[in-house]
Amino acid sequence: MQTKIIEKYFFFGLLLATFLFTFFIFRPFWMIIVLGLSFSIVLHPIYEWLLRGKLPNWLAAFLTVLFFVIVLCGPLLSIGTLVFKQSQNVYHSVADNGNAKPFLSSIETKINKILPPGIIFDINKKTTDLISYISNNIANIFTSTISAFFSFLLILLMIFYFLKDGAH
Repeated sequence: MQTKIIEKYFFFGLLLATFLFTFFIFRPFWMIIVLGLSFSIVLHPIYEWLLRGKLPNWLAAFLTVLFFVIVLCGPLLSIGTLVFKQSQNVYHSVADNGNAKPFLSSIETKINKILPPGIIFDINKKTTDLISYISNNIANIFTSTISAFFSFLLILLMIFYFLKDGAH
């Protein structure tokens, strides 16, 4: 009788330790799991609509994820293209003059016209601060970008499998 109680407490203690270790192992991925689950819940009606069209479940899930990527990445890519073209225009205007001083001073005068009279914007200090920040944190920027890319891929995989195997 005493050994059964000890076995029961040992089992529940071991089960609790397993849950605790599992929680700490998956702690970096909780946000990704929650986002994948949330997006799969939002996209489930599209998946169901594709299933009613007599598509296999894997194809319906894939098309739903593809729709999600197009809806999410389409505007981001178009905005990125606009920013890239604008940065090319800025580069050509600076490169044609030979230096960035006239371009930066024109930006400074435009910003100072908008600001109240007591506030002065110094573009040279701001650009120096920006360049030093980027050069000091280039490794962090790179690792954050790579981490965000892989997190997005994990979210897409989770959406696919939550849609495909969610009912089971």
